[in-house]
Amino acid sequence: MTSKSSIKILIGLTSLTILFHIAILLGIMSPKLVWGGRVDLERELYIMEIMSLLVSLYFLIILLIHSGFIRPMLNTKVIRVSLWVFLVFFSLNTLGNVLATTNIEKLFALPTLVMSILLWIILRKSSRTG
Repeated sequence: MTSKSSIKILIGLTSLTILFHIAILLGIMSPKLVWGGRVDLERELYIMEIMSLLVSLYFLIILLIHSGFIRPMLNTKVIRVSLWVFLVFFSLNTLGNVLATTNIEKLFALPTLVMSILLWIILRKSSRTG
């Protein structure tokens, strides 16, 4: 798989993730789907979902800059370090989801694993070229 196709797939998955967080915030989807269904206070749910949404938006911007779809607003080193941080984050998140107690959380291990693999492909190929 090429780095360009990996980035396009990641952009699509991240866009879906953003839509998912918006659906949770708007009450379209059940909050029991996120955070292991353990967030009881509505205020906590909103804070955690807004943070997740912001992180997802940052990741999308990083991907769009790295792919050349938008003009660089950040230093190349910041982009590269951010991609590595997200690789670690998605890898740890995959492990956490696999070890989770609820089946819904376990189900989310698959997309985070796919995102980890795609990021690895991007980082491995970009380190060879630059």
